[in-house]
Amino acid sequence: MLKVETYELVALKSKQPSGYQKRKKRKLDEEKSKVDISALDKFIHRQHVEEHIEEHVEEHIEEHVEEHIEEQEHVEVEETEEHEPIKDLVDIYDPRRWEKLNLDEIKILVEKGPKRDSSIMYGPYDKFGRRFSTALYKRTLTNLEKCDREWLVYSKELDRVFYFCCKVFRKGISKGKLDGEGYTDWHHVTTRVKEHEISLDHLTNRNKCSEVSC
Repeated sequence: MLKVETYELVALKSKQPSGYQKRKKRKLDEEKSKVDISALDKFIHRQHVEEHIEEHVEEHIEEHVEEHIEEQEHVEVEETEEHEPIKDLVDIYDPRRWEKLNLDEIKILVEKGPKRDSSIMYGPYDKFGRRFSTALYKRTLTNLEKCDREWLVYSKELDRVFYFCCKVFRKGISKGKLDGEGYTDWHHVTTRVKEHEISLDHLTNRNKCSEVSC
């Protein structure tokens, strides 16, 4: 009976790890812990790098989109600024708007005009009791046929008549006011208009208007 108990005690002791085995296991646990920590650090670092890259890409995309929007807004602003002078020409009846124009403005003005305010038949009387009449728009030819002086217009604001084509295409100083500040001598206006419409300057400017409107 004693021998059996002794044998079991020896067997139990042999199953318990020795000091060497304990040290080896502890060392393995430490190494494993280091490996786990290293792996965790690498994972965290990789995740941080990926997040940083994503943030950088998003910032780059946002900057690109903002730049594109700014460029579009800049283009829209430029287009608006380019068309602003044309907006000033909306009042086709105002000859004060018909000087110092660029080619694009002249083209638009010629395409829109000349136009007359059909509601106006007469102008106000001057100090001599004379006034503008729409009868001035009609010219009588040598064969007694009547035709329209299509380039002649009247400004209600200025109470003056102008030759549209000559006002727009005039070069140099005004000759006779019909191509400049406007004519307002209603006593001599018929004679002055007849003289002007057969002048070389008028014929040249009328042809320019016709060419632009084609």
